[in-house]
Amino acid sequence: MSEPLANSSGVLRPFDRLFAPTVAAWIQTPEQLRWLAPRTEFPLTPSKVVEWTRRSGQPYLFYESDEVAPCGYGELNPMKGDPSHQWIGHVVIDVGRRRQGLGRKLTNLLTRKAFGELGARKVSLVVFPDNKPALECYLRCGFKVVAEEFQRFDSRTPPQRMIRLGIVAAKR
Repeated sequence: MSEPLANSSGVLRPFDRLFAPTVAAWIQTPEQLRWLAPRTEFPLTPSKVVEWTRRSGQPYLFYESDEVAPCGYGELNPMKGDPSHQWIGHVVIDVGRRRQGLGRKLTNLLTRKAFGELGARKVSLVVFPDNKPALECYLRCGFKVVAEEFQRFDSRTPPQRMIRLGIVAAKR
């Protein structure tokens, strides 16, 4: 297991399922859950959070400075067929700590881990266009709009418009 990735603004640690109830409590409305995980039915429960972590990616908890409880969660997932391409998923910040720049700190740490330790050449994510705070956060982290796409998350609803964002590793 790797050492936690830290910088002056926080630290990433591997997900500990003891914090699944904490992460689940950060999502309080169906809209928040749609933005975070459109295939997950409301309400978000600890078992649903744990289920996310059973996939092929690497889930992380984000801690600011020396705090004992996490204030964020996010994942790095390898893209199928391209080990040099990582996907950021399920980025969420404690509901009481939003709009303080923590999402940017978490996203920057995830990106740094992908490019550094995981050897990625490209990192991508998708966001709903009506999730303005997340879209602004990712753009401030250096992500660029790559494409518009439509995804169907269940058979009852029409395809949803998404914005795909990406960032490439700096040339060495």
